[in-house]
This record gives sequence, structure tokens and C-alpha cells, in this order.
Amino acid sequence: MAISKKHMGFKRLVGDASNHTFGIAIDETSHAMHIFDATDAAEDWNVSAYSDPTILVHCADSNAPTDYIKIWHDDTDANIDCYGAAAINFGIGGTNYVEISSTALYPTTTDVTALGTSALMFSDVYLDSGAVIDFSASDVTITHSSGVLTIDGSITMADAKNIAVNGTTGTKIGTASSQKIGFYNAAPVVQQAHIVDADSTDAHTKLNTLLSYLDADAGLGLLAGA
Repeated sequence: MAISKKHMGFKRLVGDASNHTFGIAIDETSHAMHIFDATDAAEDWNVSAYSDPTILVHCADSNAPTDYIKIWHDDTDANIDCYGAAAINFGIGGTNYVEISSTALYPTTTDVTALGTSALMFSDVYLDSGAVIDFSASDVTITHSSGVLTIDGSITMADAKNIAVNGTTGTKIGTASSQKIGFYNAAPVVQQAHIVDADSTDAHTKLNTLLSYLDADAGLGLLAGA
């Protein structure tokens, strides 16, 4: 049953006979309820009529008509919007911890809060193409490009942890001969040249060829050098 304008305001709701409660009936044309400082009662809020009941909380200064937060439900989504502000702050006990601006969701102070906990974790993270994960102001970064993650920083494996690879096609370490690699703290080098022994049957020649291969391995760090 519709409520006439003279009956707008705080009402005792009796639709649920076993659970009477209080509600606020607002104008069915504007669908707006303004919360403001008493000194701004004569302001022209200059807002259009809304389709759904909407709460507007205004600041208490000369910008009251244009600086406010708006809350409403459109039968699909719950919505919060702010006007005349650079960000929306979320706090606990009088201290702000998280802010949302038009471009980012971020903590109010570096390292003030975490995303999830050891007991309450998010299920998945979805990042767009070209996304960057940045640790401590670019101390280490992980950057995405098509089919590739580029890590700018060193990687240390914890003890007794392994790197597992697929057994169907296999995995390459280095995809071009010009790429440098080294083992056991040896200086990284490019792929070593092929050593030709001309299929010699001479034992001395074969020994020298073998020693050349061992020298190449030592250059990579696979064998201890002299």
C-alpha cells in the first residue's frame, strides 16, 4: 500500500506481525533522503530524481550540495558513489586503513594491512595482459607479456624444494645460443663452440678433444676449474 506524502518519515512497520520494526518512508518522486547539517536545510541539492530509494550524506561546509556520498540498491547491485572527493576511506576504530580512488585500491600507509590472512585466503587472482607485480618499489618485479613472465630480480629456492618440468615436450634452459648461463657461481657465458676431432682414431687427439670438452664444462661451472 502506498504511503501519502504527509505520512513520509520514520514509521513503525507492521507488515510482519511477528516482527514489528521501524523504517523510513521517502518521497516516491525523488526517491532521495538527504542527511546534512542543520545549517544547510535551505540548500537546493540540485540532484535528479532517482529510480530507487537513495541516501545522500553531505559534508558540513559551503560545498554541501556537491560533496556527498550516495548509497542505493538498483535491484541488481548495491552501489556506493562519492562526489567531490578524491577517494573513499575504510577505517576501524577511527583509523583509516584502505582507500579506493578512481584508479587504485591501496593501503593508507605502506605495510599497514595485508590482503587476506594465513587462515582466510582469496581463491584466485586475475590480472590483465601486461600486469606487473611489484615488490618494495621495484626492488623485484614480475611482468607479464604474451605467454611470458619476466622476473627482474634473483630467485632463491628453499632447501629441499624442486623444479618440476613436463615430460611430454620437455623444457629448455636457454632458447638461443647467445643467451648466457653459468653454474655454481661461474660467470655466465654463451653456448660453447662445437669441438671437432675429425673422427680421429689417434688416442692423443681424442684425449685432447675430451679435455677441451671438460674445459668447456668448467667454463660453465659444471666442473671445478684448475
